[in-house]
Formats: sequence, structure tokens, C-alpha cells
Amino acid sequence: MIIWKVADDSLGQKFALPYPKGEAPTAIRKTHYQNSRMALLLAIKEVQESFGMKGPELKSDDLEIIDHHVLKNHQNLLVSLAHTRGLAAAVCAPKSSHLHGIGIDCESCERPVRPSYLTKFETSQDRYKDPLSLWCAKEAAFKACSYYWKREKTFVLKDIVVMDDSFVVEGLGNGSLKFYKESDHLICVATLEKLF
Repeated sequence: MIIWKVADDSLGQKFALPYPKGEAPTAIRKTHYQNSRMALLLAIKEVQESFGMKGPELKSDDLEIIDHHVLKNHQNLLVSLAHTRGLAAAVCAPKSSHLHGIGIDCESCERPVRPSYLTKFETSQDRYKDPLSLWCAKEAAFKACSYYWKREKTFVLKDIVVMDDSFVVEGLGNGSLKFYKESDHLICVATLEKLF
């Protein structure tokens, strides 16, 4: 698994991807979009080199993501994006029988998680280091699992139980969590490894 981070807001602006049609982005939204796609481009290139995957030079059209899960023109790659002020991150990996989904989240270490907000996503079964780690883990696990959620009930963060460095979604699957620190940001990568 490869993770790339883009912390410099000017890097994504140099990349100059067209923003999706029909939307009028704010300057911050456009910067987040650019930075996360730049991180994704770097991650895809690294995965292709590491796994000996041959293919044509990547273009901006190749970065279109379907169902928050795979690339439109490279459906053999699993992808996930995250961004917050000052940092964008992407994770990319080849699909395999041992890897069904991936997700990533990044948050500023200074972001407060109020107790009243914690009750919206914490379960009595969760085991975690601190509220921000729990939030980051649930967001990453949600991204790793959401493609497979095919129930009438809406998938919410309380459907995910975090147990330090792993997670489970009853009736769906389980996986691993890895945490990273990048300057003053917390990053969590979730891998959905087993479907029930």
C-alpha cells in the first residue's frame, strides 16, 4: 500500500486540473480538489512502478473516481482521497483477493472533537486512543466499506466498530487501521480485508 501526501497548497494549483462541470467551487474547495488529485496522481504512478503495471501516461481524465472506490479508466486500482486545510492525501493499491477496499482520512491534530459531537459516531464497543483518532478511523473505514454497503438502511459511522488498529462492520466485513503523523496532521488508512 502506498500513501502520498501533498501539504503545500501551491503544488495542487500548479497541477491545474479542471474542476467538475456544473459546480462553482470556492477557492478553498478548488485547492483541496487540486491537492487531493495531485496526491492521487503521485500515488498511482508509485503503485504502477512498484507493481510493474504498464500503461499509458496518466491524464486528468484518468483521475475520475467511480463510487468513491475505483478509477474510471483503471478499475484494477482501489483509491481513496482526503483533504483538510493544509494537507491532502491519497491512497492507491491494486485490487486483490486480500484487499477489497481502502479508505483514507486526514485531520488537523488541533481539531477539537466536542463531547456532544462524539456521541454522533461513538459506540459502546469502540476502543480508541482519543476522540480525533476515533473520528479519523471511522471516516477512513467508512470510505473503505461504503461501496459494499447494499442495505436499505443508510450506512453511518455508528455501524463501524473501531478496536484500536482494526475495525468491523457487522454483516459486512473487517479490516485494519494504520495511523500516521504528517507535520500537525493525523492520517488514518483503512483496509477492508475480509468480506463476510
